[in-house]
Amino acid sequence: MRVDWTPEEDAELIRLNLETDLNQDEIALAIGRPTRGTAVRWHKLRNQRGLPTRLKYLRGEGRDKAQASISPQAKPIPAEDLFRYLKDQPHTVEELCRKFDCSPDRITERLHSVEVAGWHVKRLGDKVVIPTGERPTADVSIPGTLADKHGMVVPLGIASDLHAGSIWSQPTALRRFTDIATNEYGVREMFNPGDCTMGIYGFRGIESELVPTAVPISRQRSRDASVVQAELYNLYTPQIDGLTHFELGGNHDFWHVGANGFDPVRYICNQRPDMVYLGYTLADIPLTDNVTIRLWHPASGIPYAKSYRLQKGMEAQAYADLKEAVEADASPNVSVVIGGHLHITICVPALPLIGVHPGCFEGRTKFLQAKGLTPDLGGTILRFLLTDSGRIQRLEYTFVPFDEIRDDWKNYGVPDQSPEYDEMRVTMDALYQFEPKPDGEPFPVTLNSGKPDFQEGRPA
Repeated sequence: MRVDWTPEEDAELIRLNLETDLNQDEIALAIGRPTRGTAVRWHKLRNQRGLPTRLKYLRGEGRDKAQASISPQAKPIPAEDLFRYLKDQPHTVEELCRKFDCSPDRITERLHSVEVAGWHVKRLGDKVVIPTGERPTADVSIPGTLADKHGMVVPLGIASDLHAGSIWSQPTALRRFTDIATNEYGVREMFNPGDCTMGIYGFRGIESELVPTAVPISRQRSRDASVVQAELYNLYTPQIDGLTHFELGGNHDFWHVGANGFDPVRYICNQRPDMVYLGYTLADIPLTDNVTIRLWHPASGIPYAKSYRLQKGMEAQAYADLKEAVEADASPNVSVVIGGHLHITICVPALPLIGVHPGCFEGRTKFLQAKGLTPDLGGTILRFLLTDSGRIQRLEYTFVPFDEIRDDWKNYGVPDQSPEYDEMRVTMDALYQFEPKPDGEPFPVTLNSGKPDFQEGRPA
């Protein structure tokens, strides 16, 4: 079975050909490869890298380029190989070293790089794993409360369900809403309760509703499409001085994690200092010492009564608050539950609880068309007037609607898919012809021009 040449073998082959007087047989013996294969590899490397002959090298011609080839670079760890090895199977760093034939430092560096690149890597003691069936969580530490920053009047913006990568996404409406919220209402915190991207492989026919370059080429290359959707989410979300985005992942975002271990929300939050990553499904943010804002991305579809899903979430939150208060022998907190996912807008001020569905920024998809439903396209602004004790005295609810712009995604640049590694595959060059040596061992004697070229008993 043919074995590909390693970077270390290539570097040694170049060094022996340029810096020693060994002939081709001796070089092959030193490397541990067949003579013919060694000669073929040397010709290929010279052609690909523009390496000089030995005489030119000794005269100093092309020495810098040759020296760069003699010093081998770190062996790449292909993304797909790493994902397949760690997918739902914990392994130690030592096991990773043996698998990919590299040092612990190289493994540690690679794991750090894929985490920065948005992979859902989880550490279990001395082992690491990429759990594709588990929603990512975040250890969110927010200093103080929102009231500490704003005072007695706290305005908040809510922009949910952007679905970047969908042909129905409405980035123009999102940008306009953000401008209105910040300039007209003084909003300095924007909440997103999920579905930042459209996702992949979530339902049959999803490819027809994706921006062309956001469609996976194959399951092995699906991460490239996931990155494109994440970049669109980044492009569509305005970056304004003084504005902080609190980002929760939804079920569409989780489809990336299940397919290839990539978390698009974490990936963009890692890049932008104005974004706070909140994990998936649920996240709590303190409005005051006595009031908690819960971002929630519920499951299931739209019930006939629009408030039903929200009321069930409020009941669950009320039970949790009451249980916590009983255990702490204190008064229960007031909670504001903000739910995404349903693409509807409604406010249920059932004090001491408040429930809100904020609308969405995706147009009327094929699913909604088939169901005879129309999304509430727009964003919500909540304005809290607080008491001296930190309770809600008054709530102002404003929904800012927008008209759908057909094919709005075409008004913005669309990145191309680019693989993380462009792996070089070694193949036999069809331009080589072989003639036997006197001892019966063949070696290449012609290249391109068809004229033999010899130098000191070895191929030039």
